[in-house]
Amino acid sequence: MAEVIQEYLVRIGYQTDQTSFHNFEESLGAVGKKVFKLGTAITEIGIAAASAFTAFAYNMRKMYFSSQLADTSAKNMMGMAYAGKAVGISSDAMKQSITSLARELRANPALETFIESVTGLSTAGKDASEKMIMLFDALNKMPEQRALPILPQFGIDQDTYHQYRQNSEVFKERLANFEKMLKEQNMSNKTYEDGKKQIEDYTNQFDNLLAKLDIFEKKVGLKVAPVMNDIINFANEVTTAWSYAVDGLDEFGQHWEEWMKKFDPKDRFGAIGRFLFGDDKGKGGLTKEKVGKSIDEIIEFLVPSVKAQESGGDPKAVSPKGAKGLFQLMPETAKRFGVTDSFNPEQNEKGARAYLEYLLKRYNGDVNLALGAYNWGEGNIDDFINKGHGHKKKSNPNGSLPYETWDYVKKITGGNLNDYKGYNQKTSNITQNNTYNITGSDSSQIAASVATKSDNTWSKITRNNSSVVV
Repeated sequence: MAEVIQEYLVRIGYQTDQTSFHNFEESLGAVGKKVFKLGTAITEIGIAAASAFTAFAYNMRKMYFSSQLADTSAKNMMGMAYAGKAVGISSDAMKQSITSLARELRANPALETFIESVTGLSTAGKDASEKMIMLFDALNKMPEQRALPILPQFGIDQDTYHQYRQNSEVFKERLANFEKMLKEQNMSNKTYEDGKKQIEDYTNQFDNLLAKLDIFEKKVGLKVAPVMNDIINFANEVTTAWSYAVDGLDEFGQHWEEWMKKFDPKDRFGAIGRFLFGDDKGKGGLTKEKVGKSIDEIIEFLVPSVKAQESGGDPKAVSPKGAKGLFQLMPETAKRFGVTDSFNPEQNEKGARAYLEYLLKRYNGDVNLALGAYNWGEGNIDDFINKGHGHKKKSNPNGSLPYETWDYVKKITGGNLNDYKGYNQKTSNITQNNTYNITGSDSSQIAASVATKSDNTWSKITRNNSSVVV
């Protein structure tokens, strides 16, 4: 480009040397940069303006359709909403009242005659917003208790009418002020209606653009899906390999059987509770015999902690799995214990107390098992009692006790047990250093090697520690 300019200058008679042309070129470059910056700024302003106009256009389209539904002009709809705000009537409430009035007048033309009879005026040529003001002014001449029963026939909200009745002069002044502002800006019904076609054209084009973008997004997603499937499958394989590496499955069943042999069969529930949540010194289960308390007294102690753990005291809490209320009762559990409204705090707590009593009796007063069943489910705890594991499913293929349940029981029973004399929570710290020699020539062999080494490590921990590692 610079060489072309230089050649042009020579041809029209200018003598240029290298230095003078270099200065010229630099000046030209500076001007170009300024032009580029100006262009960028204009572009940014244009984008901002386009975004603002798009929001305006969609709001206008919504207003046009709302006014059409309400049998009134867009101008009058805006004026009524503007005046309503001055007397405590929200825009939505005003629009709803006008729309309901228009709907009832369409369905029952005799109501039009009623308005004319009570006002003594003709409704011809009036739109719904003007008819509503005529009706309101006529009703204002009656005692309010006589006027209110008339409103439902027109579908009008009583609160909207009450606010108008109390502040009708302010409302009309505000409405007149709106008309004055429109006149000052040369805005009329015709101006609003003339702009309707342009607004519809613009928003329809924008709708088409959004639809095309959505289709394009789906197209890209479908093209990428096969690749993502390969990635997810690989991730699942890796996760499965590491899951086996940390579970220590081979030794768990053996450890379970050895543990159960230590206890009297009559103390089966207490033994299982201590295996899952406590220690082997007889301090894991807060049974009636250990704490000298009745089941009712134990429930009374547990209820505040269970509520705090389940919902944090929020009566409207809902879990991702559908548990509801202060004590997070599942729908089927709520139904079992007579709870018809899980968001009613009294009902929810009554159902939770009944459920805790049922669980404590089911597990011979063992608080650990009762709380474990409350969190993880009776079926899982029953499977642990009978089979040494909980329900096996895709998300928990080994039926292992979730850390969440173990932590839940510990938090409720291990923090504030001053009322239970003689109970002390035992904790233990495990420190173990391991060196692995991993073998294998591909990813599957390496994963299997890691799993075997980790199984042996976790097995040693569970044999030498009084609490099961979960």
